Amino acid sequence: MKHYFPIIGFVSLVLVIIVLFSTTDLIFRSQVSFISTETGSLASRQGTPVLTKMDFANNEQVQAFATSIGTWSAEVDYEASRFEELLNANVLLMRAYTSGDPGIYQPVFLLILQSSDPISFHGVKTCYRALGYDIDEEVLDEIEISDAGWAETPETSLPVNRLIIAKRSGETVTERRLVLFFYIKDSSWTKDVYTLIRVSTVIPKTGSYDGILGIARDFMSQIIPYMFEPKTKDDPMVIVALARAGIGGYFLIVLMCGVPLGFFAYPWIRPRSALNDEVSPDNQN
Repeated sequence: MKHYFPIIGFVSLVLVIIVLFSTTDLIFRSQVSFISTETGSLASRQGTPVLTKMDFANNEQVQAFATSIGTWSAEVDYEASRFEELLNANVLLMRAYTSGDPGIYQPVFLLILQSSDPISFHGVKTCYRALGYDIDEEVLDEIEISDAGWAETPETSLPVNRLIIAKRSGETVTERRLVLFFYIKDSSWTKDVYTLIRVSTVIPKTGSYDGILGIARDFMSQIIPYMFEPKTKDDPMVIVALARAGIGGYFLIVLMCGVPLGFFAYPWIRPRSALNDEVSPDNQN
């Protein structure tokens, strides 16, 4: 058995070297997702890479999403089981938030929907049309992230889709809504898992909606840091990240390298210890 120890040590040392000199992004890639206004192949190619703070595939974690965000507080969670079945969703959260700021009386509605079934993402516009809405406006928008953790990064804004939808009775508008949404593409190359993040609110039936647009943008800007953190462009190697961690990091580097080297040395150390046992005074009787 001891003849295999050098081989085990060599293979282990190679694996340790690969890990230590890989980037943290490569090793922890499962945390990387892409925020995009598109689904399909464009989601990863044109999306903004971010690090996820929550597991959107975990229904309990999504349901436990923050109920207090800045001056916003959760007002009600809507029963979503019927929509989960209809959309074949893995995870679905529908929640209304209200603001404590004076002058803001209109609630905003947050939707988090995750699915690996393409049918679930047959189109937000298609959904609204099926519910009797007309699509009056469709533009690309940006959300400025004011959180301090994003301030020093290049990605201080994120792309979103903006829709203005309306219900009509004849020529009369009976309801008008503002919708902001984007998709999150899982970083896995072997499966297409998407999450839809949507914020919507009611706006005046006619005229300008700039004031409420600012409120909706601000709300989305505040929820994003609860879900993601920016991915730095310069991902350090694992060995550099460990060294920056201090004494504990250096100890881990030594330990990772020391174990394979121990396998190398064992065949030469073991015979000597065995020989010492044979010539010890206790064994001469």
